[in-house]
Amino acid sequence: TTPNTIGQPVGQPVAPTTPNTIGQPVGQPVAPTTPNTIGQPVGQPVAPTTPNTIGQPVSQPVAPTTPNTIGQPVSQPVAPTTPNTIGQPVGQPASPPEQPKDTSKMRHRVSVRDEIYTKLKEESKRQGKPVVQLATEAIAEYLEKIRKNESLTTTDETNF
Repeated sequence: TTPNTIGQPVGQPVAPTTPNTIGQPVGQPVAPTTPNTIGQPVGQPVAPTTPNTIGQPVSQPVAPTTPNTIGQPVSQPVAPTTPNTIGQPVGQPASPPEQPKDTSKMRHRVSVRDEIYTKLKEESKRQGKPVVQLATEAIAEYLEKIRKNESLTTTDETNF
């Protein structure tokens, strides 16, 4: 069985109903409504609004702003700070490539760093202390020697 509505026989399917609005006869579909804005008649679509900026009328679009440099009007584009490369093929450097730099000092520093780290790892395993703790202790000892103006007896700074 289906639920009975007022004036409808039992056993027949219930007809879908729509809510009644004030002044509209029952049974007619409800007309869609849009929100009303101040001074606009009901039933007319609401116009989209954009935020207003201080001192600018709502009907005018907000102009984008760009940063201004000292003494340069906003309407003029800011001059580029890099050298002009118009007409130069893409992927070409702006200036001729420099001579390769000598990287032997960098390679030496990397090898010394690797040697220090290797010794720290070995000592860490031997003493059962973290590498960071051993490194901190070694740096503290080194700085203490410098403060006391003690000359280092060895040129091997990796001796822990």
